[in-house]
Amino acid sequence: MKQAMEIYFTKLLKEWKAFNGTLSMTEWTEETEQFIFEGEKDEGGYIV
Repeated sequence: MKQAMEIYFTKLLKEWKAFNGTLSMTEWTEETEQFIFEGEKDEGGYIV
């Protein structure tokens, strides 16, 4: 199952980047478990 999810998300991110020119981002919130975020939030409060 883990391998299937890795394949799925690799394909999803590749398609999203081709469509939008960036990786998908989400708004950073303190209520969310911090382990889920990768990277630092930008000036708009978004994180990859």
